[in-house]
Amino acid sequence: MEAATANAATANAATANTPTGNRAGNRAGNSATGNSATGNRATANRAAANTATGDTAAANGTPANRAGADTATGTTVVRPGLDVLVAGVSRIVARGLDARRTAFAVADLLRDHLPGLDVLTPGEREGSPDGYVSHILHAEDAFSICGVVWRPGQETAIHDHVSWCTFGIISGIEYEILYRDMGDHLVEIGRAANHPGEVSGFAPPGDIHRVRNTSSELGVSLHVYGADVARLGSSIRRAYDLPVR
Repeated sequence: MEAATANAATANAATANTPTGNRAGNRAGNSATGNSATGNRATANRAAANTATGDTAAANGTPANRAGADTATGTTVVRPGLDVLVAGVSRIVARGLDARRTAFAVADLLRDHLPGLDVLTPGEREGSPDGYVSHILHAEDAFSICGVVWRPGQETAIHDHVSWCTFGIISGIEYEILYRDMGDHLVEIGRAANHPGEVSGFAPPGDIHRVRNTSSELGVSLHVYGADVARLGSSIRRAYDLPVR
């Protein structure tokens, strides 16, 4: 998705081939398949709710939509579970924790209160043939909450983020490939398949990845960012055009 608008990962033991380096200690989350992401990504138990993943940013995607009211009818959109998340995230950011601990605390909250598909309207859940779509459900100076919709096979560019991020998978499979920036090239440091009900959180540095919906069904995920992505226009700090070696 072209870098423009928003799009966008503590728990138990880390999985095989754990790379180290600048990701260390920055990512907590769910199960990883294949090469797990490292000392930054501890594997978590699958939560019982359904939720998508990833990164909110429109790197190669469709510009994010600000949701909340139906502009056609003037009616308020009901989003079950969103108010609980907004109140909970507000309490967490008010504690003044560092970025890493904030992301992990929000991941714990999201794991317990992951909304269902009805957090988005039927129209929002249709997605777009042009790329994944990020819907801004709540935005303020301290944080934003976005619902991201991925049709099968849609993916992000390789990118990093403007802030800490926590995401949960509602449907689909968000498959991440994680990278380290070596200056003139990138190296792959891990892979993780995020399934419905899984939640993960991370904080820069070491947050470079590409995300793809590898399932045959529509992917929906909820992303929380530690920034006002409505004001910034994107959750992506940089899209990487470096070779991978």
